[in-house]
Amino acid sequence: KNPYFSELKSVQAMGIAKLIEPMSKKYIAHAEYNKIPVTTLRKLMDQGHPMRLLCIVPMRMDVLFSDFKNQGYDSMQKLDFTQK
Repeated sequence: KNPYFSELKSVQAMGIAKLIEPMSKKYIAHAEYNKIPVTTLRKLMDQGHPMRLLCIVPMRMDVLFSDFKNQGYDSMQKLDFTQK
């Protein structure tokens, strides 16, 4: 048994990413939800280093988890959000 492959755990998400405009309503709402002071974000922006916020709509996720094998499944699983 290869020890390098006995503890695999990863998730890769693929989708459409959109940059949220700094200091927009959506941006501030996410900051407040995550308890990030808006004053800190304004200071970073004034210094030319705005914190970036991405909104990602997932299309597919690939999950690699070694323990799936112990449960009788393939260690690589794919979830496709585009199928109905």
